[in-house]
Amino acid sequence: MKKLLGLEIRHILKMRSTLATFAILCLAAIGVAVISSYGETAFRLKQDGTGERLSGIAAQKEIRMADTEGVLSEERLLEVFRKQRPLFDRYGLYPPEEVFVKEVFPDNRILRILSSVYRKEDGSYDPAFLGKLTEADILDFYERRGEMIRKHYAGSYGEGSVVYEKVMREESRVSTPFPYYTFSGWPNALQNLGALLGILVFLSALLLTAQFSGNYQNGADAIYRTTRYGRRELALARFLAAALVSCLCYVLLISLYTGLSVAFFGKNGLKAPVQLFDAYAVKPYVVGQVYVRLVLMGALTLTAMLAVSMYLAARIQSRVYAMSLVLALLLLPAVLGGDPGPAAVSLSGMRRPAVRRTGVLRGAAGNGLLCVRKLCGMVSGHDSGGGGRKHPGLGASGGKILCASSGKQMTMSKSPKGLH
Repeated sequence: MKKLLGLEIRHILKMRSTLATFAILCLAAIGVAVISSYGETAFRLKQDGTGERLSGIAAQKEIRMADTEGVLSEERLLEVFRKQRPLFDRYGLYPPEEVFVKEVFPDNRILRILSSVYRKEDGSYDPAFLGKLTEADILDFYERRGEMIRKHYAGSYGEGSVVYEKVMREESRVSTPFPYYTFSGWPNALQNLGALLGILVFLSALLLTAQFSGNYQNGADAIYRTTRYGRRELALARFLAAALVSCLCYVLLISLYTGLSVAFFGKNGLKAPVQLFDAYAVKPYVVGQVYVRLVLMGALTLTAMLAVSMYLAARIQSRVYAMSLVLALLLLPAVLGGDPGPAAVSLSGMRRPAVRRTGVLRGAAGNGLLCVRKLCGMVSGHDSGGGGRKHPGLGASGGKILCASSGKQMTMSKSPKGLH
């Protein structure tokens, strides 16, 4: 059995298609990690005193330098408010570039968190929220957040309902005040991880389907079955070899992507609670926990999809038909639509992403990783990312990301100029 397994593994690794798959996965991991870095914008002053708008990896580095990690206590929120309120009263929505870069930008992530809780009565974003708050409002930040969560779920499901009681139990496990770590880039990294896993499942399924169905199509299976180990042992060896090679691809992909994400966004972001992304999240998760869950769900999905693919290849016994059917199964979730639905909201305790979907491109995430896309979509809402202040002269456009929760290219809704 060991000899058969070794022969099958060497056979798969020597195939040109296998080497091409390794190369594509490495390029995909690098490309997706770089794309994930474009979800945030940073600013710095040039030597002539004018502001410079940064994006990508340079922006992530600037944000980590500007952020101050610690505990997001009421005292720290009040400190930020006392610093930013006079600037708002003096300059309004349009502070000078130098003031914006030096004074406003370092506190922008905290301003976003505040803006996600202090909204208008109808729940929409208030660009001038800072001018309407008092120090007493800031000190009541966590109480206001809890009250809005209770009001939302009571209005949606009824106070005393099973869903309401479950949400309140989960909410009671969330520790406050929140620990604050620089989390910029990690929401996009989690979103795009789902799409990256979709690419892996897609390539692995097509690769192994072609191999299995090819043996039946050219009649090689008839010869194999006449040998001593031609039935159960050979079939088991093939399945185990395919699983081991797929695991190798998976480990390579995840290791490379994780290493690049840590290098681009910093390892401390893995300790950031999900409430920094969505203030109304009720699960006591941090980014690292969600990342590990997503990786484990991807591994299970990969194993299940490969088993189905090899079974279809053995039954259909035609390379073209088998690959076509596997491709149809991989694209089926994208055709049906990738809305996470109530199940994803229940898993995450977070609201659906508040983004405007554009276009019909489903992307690599529409590949059958439905559970993975749901889990990734729960953290990729980035609800607290829409607030803060932006300078009109330095640009305030929204960035495009590949959302794994729906498999679509999504564009963050453009913000009002000025205080946003």
